[in-house]
Amino acid sequence: MLPLPPPPEPPESTGERSRPAPPKRPPVQDPETFPKEWRAFLKSNVYHYQLLSKAERRRLRNDTRAMIAKKDWEGCGGLSVTDEIKVTIAAQACLMLLGQEHDYFGHVRTILIYPSSFQASDERWEDEGWLPEAAGGQAVYRGPVILSWDTVLAEGRAPSAGANLVIHEFAHQLDFIDGYADGTLDLQGEHTERWQEVLNSEYNRLRREIRQGHETFLGDYAATSKTEFFATASERFFTQPAKLRHFHPELSEMLSATYAVDPERWFRAKKS
Repeated sequence: MLPLPPPPEPPESTGERSRPAPPKRPPVQDPETFPKEWRAFLKSNVYHYQLLSKAERRRLRNDTRAMIAKKDWEGCGGLSVTDEIKVTIAAQACLMLLGQEHDYFGHVRTILIYPSSFQASDERWEDEGWLPEAAGGQAVYRGPVILSWDTVLAEGRAPSAGANLVIHEFAHQLDFIDGYADGTLDLQGEHTERWQEVLNSEYNRLRREIRQGHETFLGDYAATSKTEFFATASERFFTQPAKLRHFHPELSEMLSATYAVDPERWFRAKKS
C-alpha cells in the first residue's frame, strides 16, 4: 500500500501552501441514466450503500456514474475490466466525497486493476535496496491508483474487519493534493492547525504504544509514516467508526470534520 513515489515532507519553514481553485459541486443527474444492473452491483458489492439515506444513495449513484466516465480503466494481468468492477471501485471511492465539494479525484486519471496481488517495484526503490513485494494496491503520486480486484470485492462487501483497499489508496491521493505525502491535508484556517495538532499527537502516541509492545487499534502499518497513518485511519473511519471514536476520539472528530460525513450514523441506522 506504499504510495509511489512519496514526495518529501515539507520543511518547517514552508509556510502557507498554494491552493487550487475549489471544485464545483457535481451536477444532479437524471436517475434514469444509472442502469438497473449497476444498482444491483452497488447492493451486492458495496455494503455501505444500504446504510445511506435516500439522498445519499442518489448522490453516490451520480458520483459513481460520473467517476466511471471520467477515468481510464485498465485491466492488468489478464483481467478484463467490466461494469461491475468499475461500479464497485468508483462507489467505494465516492463514499469519501459524499460530504464535500469535489472534482471526482480529478488528479487521478487512470485506475489499473489486477485480478489479485501484484509485484510492486520501482527503479528508485531498487536503487535504495528495496525488493519488489506483493501488494494489494498502490497510489502513485501524479499517477494512477492500482488495485487488486479480489481484495476490492471482499472488503467492499464486508467492512467489519476494518479494512478497505479503495479508501486506503484514494486517501493517499487526497494526501497528495497539496504536493506532499505527509498526512497534512489541503485544508484552510483553524482546521489546518487543529488537524496538524491531532495528526502529530495521535501518530506519536501510536508509535510510542507500539514501541512499548501494546496492541493498538490502528496497527503497526499506520505507524510507518504519517501518510500511512492517515490512510489507515480513513479506512477505520469508514468501516469501524464507533471503535475509532472509542480509541481515538479526537482523530475521529477531525476525520468527521474533514470528510463531512458521519459513518457511525450509517451503521447505527442499520442496527435500528
